[in-house]
Amino acid sequence: MPAQPIKLYYLPPSPPCRAVMMTAKALGLELELVLTNIMEGAHLTPEFIKGPMLFKGEPMDEALAAKLNEAIGWLNTLLDGKAFVAGDNLTVADISIIVTFTNLAAFEYDFSEYENVKKWFERTKKTLEPYGYYEIDDAGAQMLASFLKNE
Repeated sequence: MPAQPIKLYYLPPSPPCRAVMMTAKALGLELELVLTNIMEGAHLTPEFIKGPMLFKGEPMDEALAAKLNEAIGWLNTLLDGKAFVAGDNLTVADISIIVTFTNLAAFEYDFSEYENVKKWFERTKKTLEPYGYYEIDDAGAQMLASFLKNE
């Protein structure tokens, strides 16, 4: 008897949703996708209201930007001499991390000072291409960037 598909309530711009979708595809798992449309108010339910919010129009917090840069620096060091985050092969760690980097790229983050991260990002995108990188992750990041820039 075939396994039942896993139900995923998702929104294409969501990095965690994109990571789950690419991981499932790479593992050959079937997902039942349930679009959770914020334009129809799905994000106003009590479950969603409890979660963290983004506040538009506030200036970038310099301390948080410094922490982001520090974390990217750590990843850059971790990647020294490695093809992927956990070694020479793609793992779920790469999939989980790339969705964040795809978002950063959609918002035109400058990776130029992080050579290992730049190489890893390009290598991982290419490796994930057969598993829906461009249709799932890149498309979702572009949707998120467009939504937040036009909000």
